Amino acid sequence: MKNFVKITSVIFFLVGIQIAVMGNNGDPVEKEKNIKVSAIETSAKCQDCKDRIEYELIFTKGVVSADFDAMTGKLLIKYKSKKIGADEIREIISGMGYDADHVKADKAAFKVLPKTCKAIIGG
Repeated sequence: MKNFVKITSVIFFLVGIQIAVMGNNGDPVEKEKNIKVSAIETSAKCQDCKDRIEYELIFTKGVVSADFDAMTGKLLIKYKSKKIGADEIREIISGMGYDADHVKADKAAFKVLPKTCKAIIGG
């Protein structure tokens, strides 16, 4: 009987540790607080635009991940809110030549986009 109690105690202890580490839904608990996710609608529409936007943002301080859907023009971005904000990210996208929600594309940056991108965007 003592062995059963010991084994049961060990099992409950291990399950408790797993829940503490993994969280209640089985996902790893974020190590860093203040991680936010935003969806930004852009004027970008092609694979080249996708590559350009994701490449620029992944090397931006505070950005954790950037996932752009070229079919819809929507960008799902995960970032550290203490280092960068959604409005700053919109400004970066605008500076690349694309609209980002309410922030219009920088005209000079739009002019240097590849012709194929400008044709798809409609400029």
